[in-house]
Amino acid sequence: KLQTMIAGGSAPDVFWLDPTIQMPSFAEKGVLLDLGPLIEEDQQLQQNLDSYHKVALDSGVYKGITYGLPWVYNPEALFYNKKIIAEAGLAVPDGDFTISDLIEAAKKMVKKSKEGRVEQYGFGGGNWYGFVWRFGGEIFDDHDYPTKCTLDSPESIEGLQFYQDLVYKEKVSPTPAASKALPTEEMFTTGRLGMIAAGGWVVPKFKEISAFEWGSTNMPKGKRQVSAAWSTLTVASANTKHPKEAWEFIKFYASKTAQEICLKGGISTIPVLKMSTTPKTTEQTQGVFLSAQDGKMWPMLPQYAKIMDKINSELDYLIMNKHDATKVARNMVKNVNPILSSK
Repeated sequence: KLQTMIAGGSAPDVFWLDPTIQMPSFAEKGVLLDLGPLIEEDQQLQQNLDSYHKVALDSGVYKGITYGLPWVYNPEALFYNKKIIAEAGLAVPDGDFTISDLIEAAKKMVKKSKEGRVEQYGFGGGNWYGFVWRFGGEIFDDHDYPTKCTLDSPESIEGLQFYQDLVYKEKVSPTPAASKALPTEEMFTTGRLGMIAAGGWVVPKFKEISAFEWGSTNMPKGKRQVSAAWSTLTVASANTKHPKEAWEFIKFYASKTAQEICLKGGISTIPVLKMSTTPKTTEQTQGVFLSAQDGKMWPMLPQYAKIMDKINSELDYLIMNKHDATKVARNMVKNVNPILSSK
């Protein structure tokens, strides 16, 4: 509907955009207002820019131009079932938890029936590219101006292979068939999954759990500490007749006042402002706050849809255990690079 409105010249003055999926193509079409001049004139905001999580703030910038301010920031965190952890004789994961610790702990949480059917898994969820980053790899050669896909690097392949091995080698994560029968979030809420990697948006749902206690920490450390992250932006139409009023609304939505309203209303779990995070942490939400410090977002590409189509086609082979990570990565690079080089 939004694209139809924009095409018809009737775009709203302000609206929300996904910085990865939507903003690049919208910016390329010239339909977004450049907020740079308004930000430069706003001395109060200039003084508070360091108060924002940098990853979230940077998500509103495309090719050096600021088109939006974030009002939602969701990093990936590790959530754990304290009952399952205690039964396995393990300590609760903390900020020093590593990839090796994850595998070791997850193996001890797996339970099977007498017939050998898995009734409880150790770990589930997580994004494949998060593991690529954790193992020191990158998806592209440059985050802001990518020219080629680098998923065939040794580090990236190692991360992809780890992602596949969780299911088929280590056997600590649900198979595709098991996840289809019962999604990983439901596995966790029903006590059949020891740990799950998920964005902060799961917190309201998890707070409804009464059968066991749970907590969270940042994602396990590999060669580097990093968490996949997402944000939502408030932007303005380039054709708005009220740029200053639009700017005031955008600025308010990213303000401390608005962020606290979103937190109290359960709209978000973590504010985009660092200055309002400290008093909000609990064992259940601490993982999201910790992960916010090392969040990393997918690069912004106007060809996002075409690129993801190619990547997901190959990723299916990895998930279904039909190809190893090396073959999948090489095919991804072969299929993605022509898209990046095309105008």
